[in-house]
Amino acid sequence: GEFFGGHPICFPSVTSAHAAVLPLLASGSLDEDGRPVTFLFDHQAHASMQMQIPTLKQTAEVVDLPHNDVTAFANATRVAVENERLAAQVRSGPWQ
Repeated sequence: GEFFGGHPICFPSVTSAHAAVLPLLASGSLDEDGRPVTFLFDHQAHASMQMQIPTLKQTAEVVDLPHNDVTAFANATRVAVENERLAAQVRSGPWQ
């Protein structure tokens, strides 16, 4: 399905998967247009994702957002899209 006009990618909560896929996403390789990426991190995202932040910052923008704040995520996604960036929301689970 679509979420804010994009297609969600679900990551398993496995440290090795996060270590392999998040930097690949940051590189722009997974976007056919090669747009720069803005990662929107839920403040309570799993540590295996948060430990990737220094690596991600080398090639992408990283924004820390309040836990489960749907409005903050929606606004940050809108800003990223308006700036022609790919918005990647990074969370540990479903919205509550």
